Amino acid sequence: MIIGTIEGQWVKEIIDFVNYGKGKGVNEVGELKTRQSFYMPSKAQQSKDTFQVSLYKVVFDFLVNQEAPFPVDYFFSHFSLDRGQLLPQKIIDELEGLGHEAETIEDLVLMYKTMFSPMDKISFKLIIE
Repeated sequence: MIIGTIEGQWVKEIIDFVNYGKGKGVNEVGELKTRQSFYMPSKAQQSKDTFQVSLYKVVFDFLVNQEAPFPVDYFFSHFSLDRGQLLPQKIIDELEGLGHEAETIEDLVLMYKTMFSPMDKISFKLIIE
């Protein structure tokens, strides 16, 4: 999932896949479109799908380039969250298993904010299957 803002509007999307360039300077974000029909999607559907993936790219690039750093204060005020709220133990354990430490929602949000800084801009792919 990716969450960020574009011109003050919150955008939250579930991304099907992200391929990291592993030093090649290219990351890809993609959307898999599984089709039950044997026909290619209509032009309107292709346009909608392309817009969707392009939106992912814009949010991702803003976060990566810190052009619009993740607005931590705005996030907490907009969603009326308590920064000091403790995370459930299951989430703390899951994060520790991944090599991260967080005890509060604020810890988790700050971790999210900083995880984009070492990445490169992304390209995008739309795969129709």
